[in-house]
Amino acid sequence: MSATLGRQIGEKILRVAIAVIGLLVLRLILSVLPMLKSPVVYMPSATGVSLQGLQNSFTQDQIAAWQRAFADAMGQTLQGKLPEVTADYLMQLHLAILPLTIAYAIVDTLIFAMLILFGRDLSIIIRSNYSRFPDLGQILNFGILTIVVAAAYYSYQGILYPFLWPNHQDLYGWAFLVLGLAPLAGVVVLVSRNMDRITGAVMQSSSRALAGPPAIQCGSCGQASTAGTKFCPSCGGAAVSSQRSSVGLGNKFCPSCGTQNRAGTKFCGGCGQPVSA
Repeated sequence: MSATLGRQIGEKILRVAIAVIGLLVLRLILSVLPMLKSPVVYMPSATGVSLQGLQNSFTQDQIAAWQRAFADAMGQTLQGKLPEVTADYLMQLHLAILPLTIAYAIVDTLIFAMLILFGRDLSIIIRSNYSRFPDLGQILNFGILTIVVAAAYYSYQGILYPFLWPNHQDLYGWAFLVLGLAPLAGVVVLVSRNMDRITGAVMQSSSRALAGPPAIQCGSCGQASTAGTKFCPSCGGAAVSSQRSSVGLGNKFCPSCGTQNRAGTKFCGGCGQPVSA
């Protein structure tokens, strides 16, 4: 990728990261505000739900924790109480929608919107500036959408799930499963369509890694050496010049000081010594 493309992507990532961090800080501030923790905005009816029915949806540890919380709140033990009444109350407490739940959902929605817009902009930037693999941006966009759907499943559960209880709670999971599989299917289609390009890029990177750094040639004795060497390991005194590198193609290197000169130069611009043809 070009330096311009990398800079554009880096700027987008930095802007989104700053905005997301700011919203997360706002979410943390909202969590400590007491006025958002009461009163209850919505509480579904769970009349007739028994502890046996509760066990089908929640673990024993969760039920025990809710029972202890109920006993502490009422100032009494649960012994001798009707299990149906206890389960009803516990279920309502679990599914109650508080103002804090709504505030969390609003902040999370802003975060999700920013991530979706970032994925769209990323796709446009790569498609416009990276002709070798234009679908790479759309693949990344679909990946971001998948992450957003997974995060939204947990974020909106506290708001949507109570309205679906107790007869349609399975719809919530199925709906998000479909939403999550849609961008994943897009990733599979695009990867399959660009398999040749992806394979070629991987093979090219592997070849470069196995080949190691390019060889360079000493301007004095002509011995080969490793790229980045300042002095020849054979003769010791002359600087090493990359006569065979693509950057220096058609140029001349001074045999005395190793300075790169333009093609056709007769005398070195670094030390003034004659440059051989």
